Amino acid sequence: MTSVEVLRPELTIVMAADKVTAEPGETVAYTVTVTNTGETPYTGAAFTNSLSGVLPDAIYNNDAATDIGAVDFASPLLSWSGDLAMGAVATITYSVTVRDPDPGDKFMTNRVVSTTLGNTCPAGSADSRCVAAVTVLVPALTLAMSTDVATVVAGAKVVYTVTVTNTGQVPYVGASFTDSLAGILDDATYGNDATATTGEVQFTAPTLTWTGDLAVGAGATITYSVTAVNPSGGDATLVGALTSGTRGSTCPVGGGDPRCATSVTVIAQSIVLADLTEDFTLTGVPDSTVRGDGAVTMTVITNSPTGYNVTVRATAPELTAPGIAATIPVSALKVRESGTSTFQQMSSTVPVSVHEQDTASAPAGDPLSTDYEVDIPFVPSGTYSVTLDYIASTQ
Repeated sequence: MTSVEVLRPELTIVMAADKVTAEPGETVAYTVTVTNTGETPYTGAAFTNSLSGVLPDAIYNNDAATDIGAVDFASPLLSWSGDLAMGAVATITYSVTVRDPDPGDKFMTNRVVSTTLGNTCPAGSADSRCVAAVTVLVPALTLAMSTDVATVVAGAKVVYTVTVTNTGQVPYVGASFTDSLAGILDDATYGNDATATTGEVQFTAPTLTWTGDLAVGAGATITYSVTAVNPSGGDATLVGALTSGTRGSTCPVGGGDPRCATSVTVIAQSIVLADLTEDFTLTGVPDSTVRGDGAVTMTVITNSPTGYNVTVRATAPELTAPGIAATIPVSALKVRESGTSTFQQMSSTVPVSVHEQDTASAPAGDPLSTDYEVDIPFVPSGTYSVTLDYIASTQ
């Protein structure tokens, strides 16, 4: 009887990556180990490693090395061949760098295939050791800039809000943005009041800068204000511009996202004194005091955010009558705002304030009235008159 011992060839191939997730710009190192686990030596063992599932997302670094045999790369195939004694192990290494930004499908599938007898990675193999999968995590930093108003009256405040949100798959360390106020400060003054819910915010004219760390899903809110100058010294438009060099930012330099800019129109202050009573008459006998409540009425219309005041002044020091030599001193005429209690003497040199407030008028205007009182001295009968100038001004 003759017996023949059959020696079993076995080539165990294992592919591995040094990470299961990677970010754009990172390097992924691959290692393929080829081990002769069989009972016979190998001459010309080989495998091919197609990078067709990797290269859309990454760049081959041309650094393949092996300690046994020879390795070669002809895109997209990396090939190895070598002789292996029983128990011998060949280690093949190379790396790729994830593209930044990554234009691929964000999933790098790397597979090794061999036609060598007894290998563990033949075509169509379901052995997980023949495949290395790396998911590319996408960084995304979403920024948005807004204002509390679309138009502002000169002298009023505009509040700016910038939101920064990590909408990607990786945490950020040292995310940042710059907010140029160059298009704002020609018509406004910075309020020196910037705050951030997280991170740090600084202002060095004309730029506001924020820096902070953001976990996945986390966000920061930055607020500050400016006050439109009166009168506007620039183009009467407050133009804000937000940029960020942080990877995955929605506001890169030269980007066109409308959320990265704001525009507020500055409206000039205006004030109108309308419907002013043309004249009024106080009638009485000498040595008497005569009052006329609501003698003069008017409407003040202004958009001044800091309010307005109304004054009245006589144009002459005396009330005179045609053909009568006697006069009445203008100080005998007194005025007060209707609804108040104290009369003030009229003057031809010092305006008398009859209304003051620190807010704008109602859209249709504020109706106002003034009461007058006159102390009539012993003068001949007649019609004594003086012209009164009412002036409404913003403040």
